[in-house]
Amino acid sequence: MEILYSCAWYGAVALLSTSVPLVIVLNLGKGALRFREFVSKFPMGLNHSRKRGRAHSLLKCSNDRSTNPSLIYDKFLKGLNRSARTTLKNQVDKEFRKNGLRVKTVAAHGLSLEHLPVIYSHECRSYNFLLAPIVSFLRFLSSSIMTGYRDEYRIDGRLVAYSQFIIKGSTLRAMWFYQRAEVSRYQIWFHSLRANVQRGLTMHEICTVDAGPSGNKDITRLKEKFGFETVKDWRNNSDYKGEYVRQLPREMQFLGSRCSEGKLLMCHKGISTTKDSKAYGSMGRAKAVIANPSAKKNSDCKIEAQLHFSSSGVGSRTVARARK
Repeated sequence: MEILYSCAWYGAVALLSTSVPLVIVLNLGKGALRFREFVSKFPMGLNHSRKRGRAHSLLKCSNDRSTNPSLIYDKFLKGLNRSARTTLKNQVDKEFRKNGLRVKTVAAHGLSLEHLPVIYSHECRSYNFLLAPIVSFLRFLSSSIMTGYRDEYRIDGRLVAYSQFIIKGSTLRAMWFYQRAEVSRYQIWFHSLRANVQRGLTMHEICTVDAGPSGNKDITRLKEKFGFETVKDWRNNSDYKGEYVRQLPREMQFLGSRCSEGKLLMCHKGISTTKDSKAYGSMGRAKAVIANPSAKKNSDCKIEAQLHFSSSGVGSRTVARARK
């Protein structure tokens, strides 16, 4: 009984302590971009003491952006062991086609009550029936007030998982990942990992992909298997000093289209793809619009992308220009 009372007391304190920021978020709404960017520093660990915190999993991206991005990604894959390489190249797409998974990239501020059951189902695997609702609510609150973008995964329109990421300075930070228990074998986590690696290897601004700390050693070893390095002094090995990326290039987003089958840079409006409808493999290079006050004056800010579509090693090249 004492344990139950203690859990209830801590739960009540947690809910009361989060009621104020929750009211602020509900009143400020989507326009509170600067507020979201300020609050995001705390979950990201940027306002914590250097003596505190856990080690992060980092992946250094190639600085030679003159190289064909598809070759950079191929080089990354060749550096992995056979099991990891097969997972990223074959198994992920196979599960997407088999289970009818669709993914779409949206802004982080659109979090709704539809996402809460996904978080709860995810946390039930780590916490008991008393702590899971409290932890889920706190996770939901933290995710809802942060900036960045979400990749939402759906089956027949039903939300089954989502991952949230933020780009600040020259670092892409993979923040949150939640999925329903019944889709845990659908390779969604690996798809999220692959997508963030592709963004890191493709976007000019990104030099490091930070997969964050891990809840246990098994997850840490799994990230290392896919090319990440566990770094204790992660602040000195990643650059978070720049501004937030407020506008993600369309080429770096999933559009939720059936023909994309979970791949980036496909079915982009205004960009002609290859005649071969099975040319699923794609990589590209794109420039993002950073949250720079001086950049607001330039209404003709260009987003330039060089897209490379390939199928079985043979592909065609399309160069597209889009205006903000």
